[in-house]
Amino acid sequence: MPLQEQSIKLSNVAIVRLKGFEVACYPSKVVDYRAGRETDLDEVMQIETVFKNVRKGVVAGAKELNKVFKNKSPEEICVEIIKHGELQVSERERSAQQEAMLRDVAVLVSEKTIDNRTGFQPPVGAVEKYMREIHYAAPTSKSAKQQALDVIRRLEPLGIRRAPMRLLVCFEDSDRDAVLRALGVEDPVMLVEPKMYKDVVAKVEEASSGRAKIEVLDHAARGVEFRVDPPPPAAAAAAASSSEPPRRPPPPSSSSSKQKKKTLRCTTCGGDFPTPAAHRDHFKTEWHRHNLKLKLGGHPPLSEEDFFLIS
Repeated sequence: MPLQEQSIKLSNVAIVRLKGFEVACYPSKVVDYRAGRETDLDEVMQIETVFKNVRKGVVAGAKELNKVFKNKSPEEICVEIIKHGELQVSERERSAQQEAMLRDVAVLVSEKTIDNRTGFQPPVGAVEKYMREIHYAAPTSKSAKQQALDVIRRLEPLGIRRAPMRLLVCFEDSDRDAVLRALGVEDPVMLVEPKMYKDVVAKVEEASSGRAKIEVLDHAARGVEFRVDPPPPAAAAAAASSSEPPRRPPPPSSSSSKQKKKTLRCTTCGGDFPTPAAHRDHFKTEWHRHNLKLKLGGHPPLSEEDFFLIS
């Protein structure tokens, strides 16, 4: 790798600068190298030379490099500059990076949120449209995850909110009452905001002395039941203009309420259960745990009959 003084002319380069020294790289390859997608240094650098000024073609001397980089090899110097130096790119390259970052942020927002109007995950294209409506620029200086959390907060007025997590508390029978009482719930299957997950885990461990565990059934619970329907405009206008106070419907009789009581359902396996006890026992079965693994892998669940045929 030549380091002596010479004059070299290069064009169409991405320059990386560190401690007054520069290397000439191919556009877009520096980002791939830093992310680990590219490992071959020859594919990143246009020429294996360290410069004082790439634009003018002034090559750095060996004594200057040894003084600053403490007798490192030429290849080690290039790697350090590429990994830790300041990337100087053209306006076109910067715009391409911002578009890629905008897409990455939109994908993360789509995966973590729920649309109040539908109750389901908003499409990535819709999230990108919302981000442009709020004039979000997606800077490349912050990670996509940091920006996604910021975008979610700013999209709440547009009906996009963070999807809750569906959790299952797995405990011994002797710990059941204490754990549920500490959580303030009646059923071991619950919905919580993602920011409350650590608090829930801490409460469960404290109430059960570490014997009970939390199992994540769904990182982003969605469905029609999560839809937030605004009141119809016509009905709202009629209610506002009416001088009569609204009439309350008569309370249902005990017999009719029993008839309308819905059975409990497992959203993973699709089975219906007549009592809470049967519903809880189902979550402990191998059939349910097998379907959870299939769901995480993106595969459809097995019916109870098919599961026992293959087991």
